[in-house]
Amino acid sequence: MIRFANKFDNEQIKEFLKEFHAKHGNALSLHIDKWSSNFVDEQLAKIYAGLGFVLIAEDGFLCALKAPCFWIPKLWILQESMWFSTSKKTSVKLIKKYIQIGNEMKARDEIVEFYISNFSNADLSKFGATKVCNDWVI
Repeated sequence: MIRFANKFDNEQIKEFLKEFHAKHGNALSLHIDKWSSNFVDEQLAKIYAGLGFVLIAEDGFLCALKAPCFWIPKLWILQESMWFSTSKKTSVKLIKKYIQIGNEMKARDEIVEFYISNFSNADLSKFGATKVCNDWVI
């Protein structure tokens, strides 16, 4: 079952973050000794307070953040910032729920568009997405 996360899910979310970095190492994975559990709790508290939302399932989660448009006041976008599951089936369910919520937010004029990233070259067009760029990390 996928639901909105709350502060009681923070420990599980931190475990998912550790699993993600073990599986998909990147520069942040090299500095796990600098990670702060309290900082993660603070970031999640901001998200729960309205900066976005976190979806959680038994074997994964998806975190989305609202961000202001750079050029136009009072215009917001939604950005998936972390999407991880140990199950492909749950991963698909999480993204479908994210898309549903994003479309509802667009219909209410809370956001103008929403974004999804992934570490593979997955084709998300079957979910109504359009590929607009490639991300590069240095």
